[in-house]
Amino acid sequence: MTMILIGFMGSGKSTIAKRLHNNDFSYIDMDHWIESNAQQSIPDIFNAHGETHFRELEYHALKETHDSYDCIATGGGIVTYTPSFDFLKSTKKPIVWLDAPIDKLLHRISGDTNRPLAQNRQDIIARYESRHEQYKSLADIRIDTRKPVDDCVKEILEFLK
Repeated sequence: MTMILIGFMGSGKSTIAKRLHNNDFSYIDMDHWIESNAQQSIPDIFNAHGETHFRELEYHALKETHDSYDCIATGGGIVTYTPSFDFLKSTKKPIVWLDAPIDKLLHRISGDTNRPLAQNRQDIIARYESRHEQYKSLADIRIDTRKPVDDCVKEILEFLK
């Protein structure tokens, strides 16, 4: 059983991947993979090289980790970079879209200085709305992460059976 987790920032990708690890899934959080390999924080990558460079690193991370882990927690913006989107569209792994209403997501990410694209409320809302159809078009299942984490994990495990 393998899967790729997609969804907007604050949707619970990292949290759910860690919880799936407790159910014997190997997992990788792509943001952590990128930071480790670049030896820079994500905000530092954005500041020094820009978003396009980060999306290229993200695409490289997706290709590198795709066959090595049961669960890949992607970054929220992975769907905005055409090579990554096309790669996800062609994967045989189930794609699990983690989603919640924008107000819930805003509450979860407010004040998080490690999210360079989450500093302005109106920009965040516009970004969420612009990505919604991309997530939807890739997803094999949508999980509403307003529910407790354990309920979300249970729903994912049921889907994978």
